[in-house]
Amino acid sequence: MIRTILFSIALLAALPAFSQTVTAVLEPSKTAEIRSTVAGRIAEIAVEEGDRVVNGASLIQMDNAVQMARVTVAAQSSRADGQLQRAKAAVDEAAARADRIAQARTRGAAQSWEVDAAQQALRIAQAEQIMAQEAQGRAEGQLQLEEAILEEFLLRAPFDGTVLQIFKETGEIVDTQQVLIAFGHLRTLEATAFMPVTALNDLTEGQSIAAVIDTGSDRINADVTVHRIDPRIDPASRTVRVTLTLANADLAFPAGATLELTPG
Repeated sequence: MIRTILFSIALLAALPAFSQTVTAVLEPSKTAEIRSTVAGRIAEIAVEEGDRVVNGASLIQMDNAVQMARVTVAAQSSRADGQLQRAKAAVDEAAARADRIAQARTRGAAQSWEVDAAQQALRIAQAEQIMAQEAQGRAEGQLQLEEAILEEFLLRAPFDGTVLQIFKETGEIVDTQQVLIAFGHLRTLEATAFMPVTALNDLTEGQSIAAVIDTGSDRINADVTVHRIDPRIDPASRTVRVTLTLANADLAFPAGATLELTPG
């Protein structure tokens, strides 16, 4: 019994000391406004409002017919190695001729200038082979570039989260400035509260604090965690900005609900 009383006293002492109820609005811990990096027509919207999706999941497919054609052309160019094969054959032929003339020279059947000319022809063939290899490399690089651009036509989820709102419809023409989807991580909610400086001595990052969540239709008791305490005090209001987080794995608490901290 005595131990229980002492524990309760210690718990109360750990609560932040302030005289008035502090309120804050719960928001998604992470939010993103999904825009397209390319202007064009929306070909498909793969999600609906309220859908929970994982990082990298498809959200919107922009019309990519033209870019697909560019990829096809680039792929054909990267596979077209006829020029390179011809250059290799020319090197083999020049090398064989230079070797024959060099052997003939050892038997006195060829002149030195013929050896030099054959070696020069070989060097030219080798240079042309290098040029063909470089051209092949550029074609492969162009294919990679076109494929990377093609990927920009598919909008993906930037993290695990929920589709909060869809602003456009399939078939609409959009530009890179328009927000297409509002996206947020709701499994952890976050609130910014302005606590009186009198509570500072009782607050530590990582501390759990009892709170009430007002959803508008219900009031629910919950524990929130002190995520960050601003090292600055507002001299006018004598308050400090404190970031609080609320675990919301089952999405029981809606974003926009009010978090209330009552005096301890």
